[in-house]
Amino acid sequence: MNKNKIIEELSKLPTNETKALWMIERIEGIEKDHEQFKDKLSDTTARTINEIIEEDLTIPDKVMEFASKGELYDDLIKQFKIRMSVEEGMIDEPVKKLLKESKQEIVRLRDNIRKVKASTSAVKEDLATMSKQLYIQKRLDEMQTGNTAKQRVKKILLEGDISHMSESDIDNKIDLLIEG
Repeated sequence: MNKNKIIEELSKLPTNETKALWMIERIEGIEKDHEQFKDKLSDTTARTINEIIEEDLTIPDKVMEFASKGELYDDLIKQFKIRMSVEEGMIDEPVKKLLKESKQEIVRLRDNIRKVKASTSAVKEDLATMSKQLYIQKRLDEMQTGNTAKQRVKKILLEGDISHMSESDIDNKIDLLIEG
């Protein structure tokens, strides 16, 4: 039907019916826009998370420099400690104070290295899990099943441990849950 014919048909309808048809058409348009926005948001978020995961999360250069120096001079430091224990009585107070400060600095830098490594791995794990959760949500939005089936699949997958699953594992699990 062309546009003029539709307008002609609508003009024959009573006013309330015309309004109802217009409202239904408008609601369908809004639903379509909403679905497109949701898809675009999911894709953009997943892409951003993947970029962050792929980005090389590095330890600061200063920390790496001190760590490598500590490893490089580890044998020398051990020998120095042995020598110090033998010649301890010959060292004056300023040197002892300097050695204590050096030791504290080394311990602090080692703790910083450990903390940075731990936080980096935790961030990577969280980003990977988030990416998988977004993938599950996207797959559920694409499914042509009822809401109760989607809710059941979502509950089973998102409450379980998905950190070790690949996207194909997730797809297989969704297919099994929908069929079963």
